[in-house]
Amino acid sequence: MKIFLIIVFTFFLLGIWGIGRFIRATSRLTKTADAFFDAVRRRDMSKAFSCFSEEFRAGTNERELQKFLSESALLNFKKASWPNRSVATGGRGELSGTVTTETDGTIPLKLTFMKENGIWRIYSVHKPVAGLDHPTLMSTQDSYAIPGKAELVRLVKQSMHDFVVSLNSKSMEYFRSTVSRTWQHQLPTEGFTAIYGMLLQTGIDLGCLEGLDPFISVNSGIDEAGVIRLQGHYILADGKIQFEHKYLNEGYAWKLIGFNIEFKRVTTRFGSADSARWN
Repeated sequence: MKIFLIIVFTFFLLGIWGIGRFIRATSRLTKTADAFFDAVRRRDMSKAFSCFSEEFRAGTNERELQKFLSESALLNFKKASWPNRSVATGGRGELSGTVTTETDGTIPLKLTFMKENGIWRIYSVHKPVAGLDHPTLMSTQDSYAIPGKAELVRLVKQSMHDFVVSLNSKSMEYFRSTVSRTWQHQLPTEGFTAIYGMLLQTGIDLGCLEGLDPFISVNSGIDEAGVIRLQGHYILADGKIQFEHKYLNEGYAWKLIGFNIEFKRVTTRFGSADSARWN
């Protein structure tokens, strides 16, 4: 009987030790989350941005973070509850729960973490898209709904703007800094230059696109991997710019993972058509 009690007591102590260790490990995640949302509440985007991993900061900027927080109502943060917590080997962690806003609205949220130099930093922010789900507009992998038409137009215009900025500066460095982390890992700046170098050399001015809205084809959609493919064109006086953009949701925003552009000149009886394509 004594041996049985000793065994039971030993397992009890091990259980208490395990629970204590788990609480200590996950409490470090909540401290990072608390620091982030405290900075958000104070509108201190620099401090909030510093709570993210190096990889996250390399793929976005404070302006994009603030835009995401504003559009998702997280900028009105009041408090958070994290009933689901986990820490895995290899320096990975996760908090899943809800955020309550100043208007007492609730937002489901998942934060993933990465340990860098002994410090837990936020790796990604996942917020489900509010609204009605339509099976043909959903990713079977990540359940990200395709944005509305106005947001798709904004995505295309922003991508074109970022591309034009790099064209005007004769360097693809800025454009690369705005695309998805996935694409950045695949190609260095030299790789982007190799793809779009011919367009850089032509000195073509696409600034005229800044004030135009693109026409988005009905063939656009989202695939099973959660990648949005947008096809469409801009109408110009002497032709049209056709494009195909691909976007991947990296947990906080839709980011470019593919960018194809083609110029087609108008064909008339006074001249032949010509075209040029870069992708």
